[in-house]
Amino acid sequence: MISQEEYENFGHLVMNTCDVMNEKAQNNPSFYRSNDGKMMERIVWEEITNQAKGTIFEGRVRLVHSTRSFPDILIGDKFGVEVKTSKSGWKSLGSSIMESTRIPGVDHIAMFFGKMGPGAVEFRVRPYEECLSNIGVTHSPRYDIDMSLDEGDTIFEKMDIPYDEFRNHTEPVEILKDYYRPLLSEGQSLWWMGNDEAATPPVLTMWNALEREDEEHYTAKGFALFPELIAGDTRTKYTRIVFWLVTNHGIINHALRDKYSGGGRKDFSVNGVEYQDKPKVMYILYRHRDLVRQMILQANPEELKEHWGEAHIYDGDERIRQWINLVVRQGNAEMSLLYNMFEV
Repeated sequence: MISQEEYENFGHLVMNTCDVMNEKAQNNPSFYRSNDGKMMERIVWEEITNQAKGTIFEGRVRLVHSTRSFPDILIGDKFGVEVKTSKSGWKSLGSSIMESTRIPGVDHIAMFFGKMGPGAVEFRVRPYEECLSNIGVTHSPRYDIDMSLDEGDTIFEKMDIPYDEFRNHTEPVEILKDYYRPLLSEGQSLWWMGNDEAATPPVLTMWNALEREDEEHYTAKGFALFPELIAGDTRTKYTRIVFWLVTNHGIINHALRDKYSGGGRKDFSVNGVEYQDKPKVMYILYRHRDLVRQMILQANPEELKEHWGEAHIYDGDERIRQWINLVVRQGNAEMSLLYNMFEV
């Protein structure tokens, strides 16, 4: 348990360090501009060490040498300092929201930020969670840092969850998705959907480079997850699958419409019943019906909830009927044909 005295001493220590470095920066700004981010970590550590003399933290300030650890500087057992610099203002990209590299036991972190661009070199320090304005994505979701952020305007206030509760949650990305989903406009999608650190494929593949088996797999999976492919609005029916293919599987297809229908018509027979002049997409669905059925039945219910927008997912043939109802709800789809095709 951290005492109020320890917390106040930590605050005074980092603020005093910031004041001293701002004084030095006025006299010798070129010194700070000449150092890269790694050297700035050492400079901040040396200054904190000096300022800690005569305090409860004397001899207890340690520079963390590992580039895979968060934060950069340890003060005592429970406090830390993360050092960032920018040449373009008070904003920067921060650490992963997963905080998988956070040093165990460190409960309070200060963000020590140096603005090194044109004009005066200046330093600011704030509690880490108070300068996290939003969340951006590289290979995983990372915080956006804004040292000029107004009080009460952090990403945690927007999501209505305390920082400590968010960082200690087993699935923070689920909270993140719940926050962003209602904010999406038509044609937008959440492109980073996993809870691990490297869910997005690092290599992109053109659809026409896929093996035949993989092509059939993704075609059927598309039908299973995105009912709008069969009868949705032609202006938007391919939007979600395009995002899904690229962000989940690294697959690019610039002519997906041709793969699913091409706008053509087709005559075909299903279980002895002749169907004439039907949308070609229904014929393609019929050719993939066994694989589509298998994928629907074997899919994780949470995955189907995500893509179908349903609060409850049924089992067995009821799940197939649920999917058919979703297809029919999209537009002009013949329910009797779908029931015959999937024999439910």
